[in-house]
Amino acid sequence: GCFKGKDALFILVLGALMIPDQVTFLPIYVMISKAGLVNTYSSMIIPSMCSAYFIFMLRQAFMSVDDSYLEAARMDGVGRTGVIFRILVPMCRPTVITTALITFINGWNSYFWPKIMTTNQSHRTVALGVQELRQSVAAMEVTNFNHIMAGATISIVPVCVLFFFLQKYIVSGMSKAAMK
Repeated sequence: GCFKGKDALFILVLGALMIPDQVTFLPIYVMISKAGLVNTYSSMIIPSMCSAYFIFMLRQAFMSVDDSYLEAARMDGVGRTGVIFRILVPMCRPTVITTALITFINGWNSYFWPKIMTTNQSHRTVALGVQELRQSVAAMEVTNFNHIMAGATISIVPVCVLFFFLQKYIVSGMSKAAMK
């Protein structure tokens, strides 16, 4: 194994899966605020990259790689970082692509987190833009749903295009993570 406490750390990650996201908002906000990342795209990207679900998926995919590949790489003098980026990530490409796509979709559709992490319009997400469009249309005397539906349609186009091109990786990545 890599280190003695890896199983205990993994149990901690599994325990984190049982904690609702809403419970973690305040501590994560405080950390991001202290790091000076409020009103940046990083404030919305970093928390979604550290999801316990994605750690679980990637761990399961990495564990499915046969040890003979890792041993051969070590015998060739490849270090730990090299093993990760030259062996594990390419062999687990479907799972890596799936986690990246789900992270993108979560960030793209996120409403609450960007609302508390940003104060200016330039860093807002599309979901917030559609909501603001709805509010501006509602301020008019006549509710015009055409504008709202056009905004909602535009907001789902990038997700649909990405899913269309990456669906084979998504299916393979999900099934590979579930196998081990």
